[in-house]
Amino acid sequence: MTAATKAAIAACGGAGLGFLIDPLSCAHDAAKDPGLTPEEAKVIDKIWYGQTADGSAPTPRATTAAGRGSGGGCGSAGPAAPIWR
Repeated sequence: MTAATKAAIAACGGAGLGFLIDPLSCAHDAAKDPGLTPEEAKVIDKIWYGQTADGSAPTPRATTAAGRGSGGGCGSAGPAAPIWR
């Protein structure tokens, strides 16, 4: 988990600080991390991007401000929409 967190921080800015400057704009996808198995990446994405009504892992782009564009509310518009929206 530490390596995945460091990779996300490096990809989304804030590596020198050790934290994400703007977590809502970060769309880092753990599935693209070569050090993780697909199963590990899916679990990490579920942790980072939230619980869904159907138990699926939302896509990172669908759950971040970058993926929603300038208007929309929280979450994606499909079956993987977070239950907190």
